Amino acid sequence: MVILVARNASNLVENFKNVKDVNAYLIFSTIITFMFAFGGVETTPNIANNVQFNKFSKALIIAIVTIIGFYTIAYILFLNLNLNLISDGFIQVYKTVLGTTGLVIFSIYLLFYNISSTMTSTLANPKVLVSAAQIGFLPSFLTRTNRFNQHRNAIITNAVLIIVSMFIFTLLPMFLKLNTNFFRNVINMGTIAFLLQYVLSFITIFVLVKQKKITNIRWW
Repeated sequence: MVILVARNASNLVENFKNVKDVNAYLIFSTIITFMFAFGGVETTPNIANNVQFNKFSKALIIAIVTIIGFYTIAYILFLNLNLNLISDGFIQVYKTVLGTTGLVIFSIYLLFYNISSTMTSTLANPKVLVSAAQIGFLPSFLTRTNRFNQHRNAIITNAVLIIVSMFIFTLLPMFLKLNTNFFRNVINMGTIAFLLQYVLSFITIFVLVKQKKITNIRWW
């Protein structure tokens, strides 16, 4: 994006002029989409007991600040771009700047991103099911472990839920020939869930601290 901005004249004024009907809904929906960048932070505590690392608070703060900084720079660059240059999506940035090489780099990035995301979700998400089962919100069979001390039932259940979700949110709209941008709507619903989850988590923490059930929270 830096190269694209450097190659072309700034379109900052034109982009602002083309924006119409700015309202609270537009601003809120944009913020909600931005929240998706923090998806996955909530799974970090689930693996805290399985790693030899005791500075999660510091790591989380650094990660959040880094993400905010990255997105701020990206938004500033986007505001200066001629949006016609990226009409085909973010992949157009790679294609315009690096040609075929850019497409290869983007494809490799997507491959490793999906592999790492799948591996992380396989490790962290089942622990959410286990925690819920341990306090009685889900069936107790999810807490059972195999000979490797891994929660096999929770991992299998998580995999089944992912497959079912993929079918419902990806293949089903194709079969039904829905005209709406179903994937984007699902992303928006997911980010709303993230926002509510974060807000409720903070409220829960403050309540527990006030009740002195949680003490000595380290912020750094």
